Amino acid sequence: MQSCKTNDARDFVNKHHNDDFNQFANTGFILRTFDEGNPVVFVSTNLANAYNQGPYIITVDAKDKSIIKENKTLMGHDSSFVNRDEIMGLTNKFLNYEIRWLSVDTIGNVFIGLSNIEKPDLIRFSNLRYKTEEYSDWKHIQDMWYSLHNAQ
Repeated sequence: MQSCKTNDARDFVNKHHNDDFNQFANTGFILRTFDEGNPVVFVSTNLANAYNQGPYIITVDAKDKSIIKENKTLMGHDSSFVNRDEIMGLTNKFLNYEIRWLSVDTIGNVFIGLSNIEKPDLIRFSNLRYKTEEYSDWKHIQDMWYSLHNAQ
């Protein structure tokens, strides 16, 4: 498993422009690092409450895609609500994108970090009414997809 193999915005959009990201609604994933070749993923399971809840941290076996280690301590009292099987399925789907960051808000906007974990490189808006002034300098790529950087 390799991170950021798909590092060009246009390539990512061409490959995934019609993908259904609804399964990731209200969830965020960050490929934080690797531990002996195994990805360490921070999962936020409730973006609407992300500032009050820390991430669920899992280390995924790069070969069999199972959880090797998990840490719920940053989640506080919300850790009892984690559906481990559902999170593992979504985490593997996230890792298959070979990106650093994926987040889908409650209204269906998709935020993608190709190489950046601090802010998105790509956004697919669920509706153009959500493309506010904050995104005025973003470049249109295709359909509802926009790139922070000029896509080649």
